[in-house]
Amino acid sequence: MCIRDRLSTESPEAAFREAERDVVLTALAASGDSVLSLGGGVEVLAPRALRTSLVDYARQIIGIYMPEPISAPEEQNDAAA
Repeated sequence: MCIRDRLSTESPEAAFREAERDVVLTALAASGDSVLSLGGGVEVLAPRALRTSLVDYARQIIGIYMPEPISAPEEQNDAAA
């Protein structure tokens, strides 16, 4: 929904806050797509929202292609000790 439409039903503050949220979410989605295209050659350290989004995406893919639960690397190291 564009700002003009939101202003007809919301306060200016609420309308601009929602528009800002939409821009941030769109930027995160675009960033996530760019990062995913690089494969395992990169690690996202910040922003946390992008990192969290990529973790969620990875879990969904793992759930489809590897339905058996796998442990995190830390858990594998603990089990070997």
